[in-house]
Amino acid sequence: MQIAERRAGRDVVLEHVGTARGEAELAVLMAQARRRLRPGQEVLDLDVGPAGEEEGFPERPGMITGKRSALLWHVLSTVYDRLGFDVVADDAFKELVLARIIEPTSKADSLRVLGEVGVEHASLRTMFRSLGRAQERGYRDQVAAACFTHAASSGDVSLCLYDVTVRREALVVRVEVVKSPVVV
Repeated sequence: MQIAERRAGRDVVLEHVGTARGEAELAVLMAQARRRLRPGQEVLDLDVGPAGEEEGFPERPGMITGKRSALLWHVLSTVYDRLGFDVVADDAFKELVLARIIEPTSKADSLRVLGEVGVEHASLRTMFRSLGRAQERGYRDQVAAACFTHAASSGDVSLCLYDVTVRREALVVRVEVVKSPVVV
């Protein structure tokens, strides 16, 4: 196994990592090569729990099993649920929200983003109908309540007031943070 890069249309070997004689040795060499490519880079612990083969994560390292960003979707979905936004219980709305976190784009183009991530998603018409449901069923109030509940249970509750205005083609943002009173 070698670490190489492409220069001027040719592959240039930077370092020879070793030779594998089986899948176990290949897995070890792949791990060594990854460490050498990104020395000192640690894993970001988001505490989203274990993910197994059934969730799209291959058990054998180094094997390409598909073009699906299962880990990205798993992390975003877990955080969405942990924040309490699952109170909305609308899959199309959740898909639209998470797609626009991955790539801020139009509602219609969100389907492209979901497709690139490899998520089976609702139709464009269903996405647009979910926004109508959001208005009718008060999703904003439900999400705001979930945010407050999460913030209140996680420690300090601060209120962030903001005002966004456009003046002479310049965006002006005023932010004020008000600490909640401490109750003894």
